[in-house]
Amino acid sequence: MKPGLLASIAVCATLLPASCFAGDLLSLKITSAERGRDLQAGDATLLDVRLDDQSSRQFAQWTTRHLGEKVDILIDGKVVMQPRLLSPIKGGSLRISSPSAAEIDALIAKLLDGRSVLSVEGTD
Repeated sequence: MKPGLLASIAVCATLLPASCFAGDLLSLKITSAERGRDLQAGDATLLDVRLDDQSSRQFAQWTTRHLGEKVDILIDGKVVMQPRLLSPIKGGSLRISSPSAAEIDALIAKLLDGRSVLSVEGTD
């Protein structure tokens, strides 16, 4: 690799925002998680998640950077939803749909005690 190209890559890595890099993965810390219902979607079962203050700020910035994009919401590295961000999420909470209440109940315990990791990743 040419020295000039290597220097350009190093400058790009230090000056550009994280969204310039493939993936832009953000792991989130949770303060609460509980089962909820979405009455507008035929009484679908949801996982309601509340983020800690730092994750809430980071998530608001992250969703602002990815506005209009389709993103992956992951639990333990597995995609559980792929919404398109229509507006920044600044409230520090999110709702994840799931096919079953039992699956959500299993996730709640693992998310709250740290055995599972909630993260988001840009796909566009």
